[in-house]
Amino acid sequence: MDQNKQNSFVLYFDYSKHISLLSDQEAGQLFKALFQFGEYGTIPDFSGSLLMCFSFISSQMQRDKEKYIDICEKRAEAGRKGGKQKQANLASANFVKQKQANLADNDTDTDNVNDTDTKKKNNMVNDVDRICTLLNQAKAKAGSRGRLKAKGAEWHIGEILNAGVSMDAIIAAAENAAQSGKDVDWYSFKAMLIDSEKGGIS
Repeated sequence: MDQNKQNSFVLYFDYSKHISLLSDQEAGQLFKALFQFGEYGTIPDFSGSLLMCFSFISSQMQRDKEKYIDICEKRAEAGRKGGKQKQANLASANFVKQKQANLADNDTDTDNVNDTDTKKKNNMVNDVDRICTLLNQAKAKAGSRGRLKAKGAEWHIGEILNAGVSMDAIIAAAENAAQSGKDVDWYSFKAMLIDSEKGGIS
């Protein structure tokens, strides 16, 4: 079923003074014709006053239909954007949960848990800083004035890791970008890694 298909149309009080000039038989013919036009787009073979009434009412019906379709398309687009954002948030949340679960599984010795956690966090921070530095070197080499900030970078890298790309592959891709001088942002960098085979390293 077409989601943009209307199951109704609007009649305005302004029509009353024009329709009152028609006979009851003509008014009946008009309304039957309007239903056929609204549902199937059928144009009746009218003339005179009947044609005049049908003409301005059907024109307004067409304008109303176009507005309705436009609203449906905008709502659908908003829904798609909302769905993409929800998926991104879920991916980020899953990455955090997985990291926490890995820490819990790997650190069975209570005395060493804090030390291990600190080392892993420091390694993650160092890797994120290194990737930012490399990508900013690429942007500078490309002549771009913009720079990527470390704030929020961990979230983007988390999405890449959650897609199955290793940290080594991410760093290698950043090094390649720095050497080639490609002007990249987080979204193009993620797309390159996630969409290509084996972490996007060619």
